[in-house]
Amino acid sequence: MNTYVAIIGGKAVLTFRAVDDDQAHAMNNDPEGSMRSDLKVLVDTEGNPLWDGKSAIQVREATAAQHAEWKRSLNQAISDGEIDLDAGNDPDEWNVYIMGASRFNKSMALSPAGAHLNVTLESRTFLRHFVNASAE
Repeated sequence: MNTYVAIIGGKAVLTFRAVDDDQAHAMNNDPEGSMRSDLKVLVDTEGNPLWDGKSAIQVREATAAQHAEWKRSLNQAISDGEIDLDAGNDPDEWNVYIMGASRFNKSMALSPAGAHLNVTLESRTFLRHFVNASAE
């Protein structure tokens, strides 16, 4: 598995895992997939959707720093019990949504597709999302 980044308007908004470039692009291009639906409903710190449903979403392999951010988030989620490896949760299904932020903010919301945890670190907000395959 490799770590990829979805980019909208020149800004990285999502770090996710895929087997290869083809799978990463297929996940991005799936009109019924969770990536596009999440990006349409999740909002930035100003209340605007991360994606307007029309703009191009580019996908590329993550930089070493972006992968390291994804890995830190994953390790924290495992430590916090949000991902239970003993229960069969797949760590490669952990997505990190990246949004700009100007102040500390922490909130949590649950949905049928999984848990979302919005945490601001160093003036950047990371929405950590783990999709439980049995919930879809």
